[in-house]
Amino acid sequence: LSTGDIKVWDTSSWAEIEAIRGDGNEGIESLAVSHGPQHWLASAQPSSLQVFSCESPFDLAWSMQPAEVEGLALKGRGSRWVCASFSPEGLMLAAASSGHVCAIDYSKGWNPGACVRQGLSRSAKGIMAFRCLDDARYHFF
Repeated sequence: LSTGDIKVWDTSSWAEIEAIRGDGNEGIESLAVSHGPQHWLASAQPSSLQVFSCESPFDLAWSMQPAEVEGLALKGRGSRWVCASFSPEGLMLAAASSGHVCAIDYSKGWNPGACVRQGLSRSAKGIMAFRCLDDARYHFF
């Protein structure tokens, strides 16, 4: 994972069947797989949150940089994605950066307008993982 590539393995033979190219040579901070009718794979790298189809050919469905959500006020301050989580029913994706949490309703497709920015307090900036719920709430761990 340190190269930013995601390896897909056949668990019956433990043979690599696919290598999904990440964004550059950044390590992956977090991987999440969705539940529900469609399966998605979210990869949180410091400069890019990417969502791939979870079946071959593992096409890139959506991508976002932290600055796209945070706006110009935080641009250039080193904001980076740290983790991502899908909701149990497969309707929401939540992603946390070093400066905010973004809840994404992808039930009608992956589009930039589906992201709702919410800020983090100073005490929450050390989070490493969280769980997303279908009503756009989330729990920090």
